[in-house]
Amino acid sequence: MRQLYYAAHLHIWRTADGNEVDFIVEKHLNKGIAYKVKYNDVQLKPTKYKKFLGAYPDFDLGCVCKILTKNNSIAAIRL
Repeated sequence: MRQLYYAAHLHIWRTADGNEVDFIVEKHLNKGIAYKVKYNDVQLKPTKYKKFLGAYPDFDLGCVCKILTKNNSIAAIRL
């Protein structure tokens, strides 16, 4: 992430009950992209992030995950 964005634009978000968004990229004031890191994108449950999306409606929620080849080696990391 630091290769893509300035460190000053990277944040994390966590609630008292443990829900978190791993990377928040603020591209403009209160606008940007929020990334959750998962083993694969099937594990992402957007309903778990209603609090975040309600508090920050101008942020899109994305998933960072790896893409495996047929022999289970990593082909790429998808943003």
